Amino acid sequence: ASPLILNNALALETLPNRDSTVFADLYGLSSIPSFFRGTLRYRGFCERMLALARLGLLDQGPLPALKSGPSTLRQWLPPLLDINEN
Repeated sequence: ASPLILNNALALETLPNRDSTVFADLYGLSSIPSFFRGTLRYRGFCERMLALARLGLLDQGPLPALKSGPSTLRQWLPPLLDINEN
């Protein structure tokens, strides 16, 4: 992600979307030499999503620990992070 600061209140990150050259025609921009299509997110979004992914919280399948394991976040999160609860 690349930082994009529009003003002090709006700090964003730009995330490129896949190969976007196929959209140039759709937008009537087929004659331009280069084309960028991306997404704007609030700063820190990528780091937060990466942390969730590393925890397995973005996996598409069920999380076994949530099926029959601890019932509260405080009980469930420490084993997932491999830390001592105390």
